Amino acid sequence: QRTLLSLDPPDHTRLRKLVQPSFTARAMEALKPRIRQIAEELLDAAEREAAARGESAPNRTMDLVPAFAYPLPVTVISEMVGIPVEDRTQVRYWTENLLRVDRGDREAMAETRARIGEFIEYLKALFERRRHDPVDDLVSQLVQAEEDGDKLDEDELLAMVFIVYIAGFVTTVNLIGNGTVALLTHP
Repeated sequence: QRTLLSLDPPDHTRLRKLVQPSFTARAMEALKPRIRQIAEELLDAAEREAAARGESAPNRTMDLVPAFAYPLPVTVISEMVGIPVEDRTQVRYWTENLLRVDRGDREAMAETRARIGEFIEYLKALFERRRHDPVDDLVSQLVQAEEDGDKLDEDELLAMVFIVYIAGFVTTVNLIGNGTVALLTHP
């Protein structure tokens, strides 16, 4: 509930100081080769699937969102955050409906809350592992972040990871989908 998106100074300033070193231009630039590799792997997989269906260029098809626009950002974010490869399918399941708002569907809302609760428990365990065994990932950087003796508390760590997933994921899926439609309708 208390995220960078919803806070004003001085709380916003305090959080920004603690997390900003993890989001430098240099750090983001370093991600480009891996992002390119993931994108190429997804496109290669789509090409193989089209070939398996008997499709060939220039008449190959792919369902853009599930084959590319969805897995690209969730994979990149999971790698950036530091989700181990063996846990990514589960994390994808937990994060699929983070923004689901079916107020009239109590069952769907309960399922979304349960997924979020499971993801929170998973992240808390990951935070604890990274405190004792840091690696080169965002979670390790955030649990170690310190500014004048101030550190992120558990709720702030959770909020930062959720912001990264929500802002980076939903925005990217929509951008890829809408950008492709715009390109195809206005070449």
